[in-house]
Amino acid sequence: MASDTRSRTGLPEFTLEGSELSRSLGGGRVYLSQERRHWGPGWGGSLVLDGGAPAIAAFGWRKNDERPFEWSWLSWLGPWGADFFIGGLASHREPERPWLVGLRITLEPLEGLQIGLSRTLQWGGRRFDESPRSLLRSLFGKDPNSDIDGGEQGNQLAGADLRYGWRWGASGTAALYGQAIGEDEAGEMPYKFLLLAGGEAGGRFSSEAPGILNGASWRLFVEWADTGMRHAYGTHQAGAYQHHVYRQGYTHHRQVLGHQIGGDAELVSLGGLLDWGRSNAMVVLHTGKALEGAQRLVPGARVHAASLALQRPVGEVQVGASLNVVWHNGQRDHLGQAWVGWGW
Repeated sequence: MASDTRSRTGLPEFTLEGSELSRSLGGGRVYLSQERRHWGPGWGGSLVLDGGAPAIAAFGWRKNDERPFEWSWLSWLGPWGADFFIGGLASHREPERPWLVGLRITLEPLEGLQIGLSRTLQWGGRRFDESPRSLLRSLFGKDPNSDIDGGEQGNQLAGADLRYGWRWGASGTAALYGQAIGEDEAGEMPYKFLLLAGGEAGGRFSSEAPGILNGASWRLFVEWADTGMRHAYGTHQAGAYQHHVYRQGYTHHRQVLGHQIGGDAELVSLGGLLDWGRSNAMVVLHTGKALEGAQRLVPGARVHAASLALQRPVGEVQVGASLNVVWHNGQRDHLGQAWVGWGW
């Protein structure tokens, strides 16, 4: 499942998606970009910022290497990375023009163990305080909008993900991973978790394999995602990716920024990836169900989907295409995309 941005005429709009201007600053790079972010170890989706969501134009800072901390008392955390950004959200009416603030830190304290800490915040918007002081208070869990809505801190999601990988055989790899994102907070800690878990295995074909398989790498994965708040614990509460102040919810261009299945749904995905040279292909099959309160799907309906994506170079230009087909509630929806990219 993927996103699409179209004009009122129904024709695709020209965007600067994938573009970035950056400059070195403080061990990283400060940047202006319009990009998609996939925060988490999942191949089928992310609960907090998903690569299938529309690209966000943003200003930020990103650590561009994974060197350990120089301070000895933090060096045990191993290689680390970070990304902090603030960008505008489109197609919001209540309130208009809110912002999305994101922060992610990744650590590798042990070989093969990767830890990610993510936090996003819908902040500001028309009639809300958008001063630097308000932003700082929001980032530290204070209450910048109490004079408007009686104690609202903004719409925040936060949580962690883990991935542990190891090698097998001559060229094989395997990993187990999981993600837990709190849709609410209690005692200034994440609460009402959405959950994701999966496993993967990969390897490389020998140089004697025929055609494009010659020396190509492969990967298979199976993944389960549950976007119902506390549903996995048997006490489902509807309303994931929704908010009583930000009425259009956790969205950009009317599409959920978290897992592509939307809030209040359960999904199992089985996929395969093939990578040869500068080309790659991916096929994923999904099956699941919509829970009570589901926004994107009809509550109670079963859902089945198939996704296919292919990318390869044509000269100095990278060309790609994808097709997504979804069957739910007796209906079939499909979405195709094509893109061209180049760098200089």
